[in-house]
Amino acid sequence: MRCGYPLDPYVLLTEVIAYRFLLDHFQNDFRYGRLMLRFDEYRTIAKNLEAKLRASMHDPRWSKPIELWDELSVRLRNLDIEVESLHGRSGTRVVVPSEPSCLSPSLASY
Repeated sequence: MRCGYPLDPYVLLTEVIAYRFLLDHFQNDFRYGRLMLRFDEYRTIAKNLEAKLRASMHDPRWSKPIELWDELSVRLRNLDIEVESLHGRSGTRVVVPSEPSCLSPSLASY
């Protein structure tokens, strides 16, 4: 993980879009393997952000990032990263991506 990477949902929203684009664009290219090296990093960042938002649900300073979570979680699921809804039914885990998986079968089964 990048040293000191901020858990900034605004940055992550755009970064996840760019990452998905690069995965699609370089799917049959040697750079795809390099891009896949970042997958676990994004999963870790997503889980850390999810935990931070869940812990800050009643803190008004976190209201905007919490509002962004639904949109970000859809984008994360498009990368086959499991995340939970903050506002939905408690304990409900949404794991079905809205698009076909961009990951190779061996990575999608993590």
